[in-house]
Amino acid sequence: EKHVSRVEGRIAEAEKYVEPQRSFVLPGGDREAALLHLARTVARRAERQLVRLAKTTEVNPLLLKYANRLSSLFHIMARVENKLNNVAEEKPNYEFWDKNKREPVSASNSSCSMTPLAKRSPSRQKPTGPSRNSDLGIGKLT
Repeated sequence: EKHVSRVEGRIAEAEKYVEPQRSFVLPGGDREAALLHLARTVARRAERQLVRLAKTTEVNPLLLKYANRLSSLFHIMARVENKLNNVAEEKPNYEFWDKNKREPVSASNSSCSMTPLAKRSPSRQKPTGPSRNSDLGIGKLT
């Protein structure tokens, strides 16, 4: 329980430095943030495996909670890392591409084979708060 609480404390501390998330954010950004997003992906995969395991074997509920909070910590750390390095969060563009006609189509047109497009346009922001995630004490989970 203390490990879950410690991770939740780090999440709460990191959330002070970024705006509340109101929509989906595409993973990426600078190298460090991209690696944190990758770590989040691995943590989510482990969490899903634990849920599957819990269907057939007894699994400590705290382990499930810890895996969930750990992936959330990686996500917020990536957001802080991008903010500290003036990398804007990228939101998806829900415009679709008709592969057959090679042109954009409305998302409501479902009669064609569509692939979502994600347009990326970085903008610069003035950083506030700590200079690195390690300044939050996030880099060390001991």
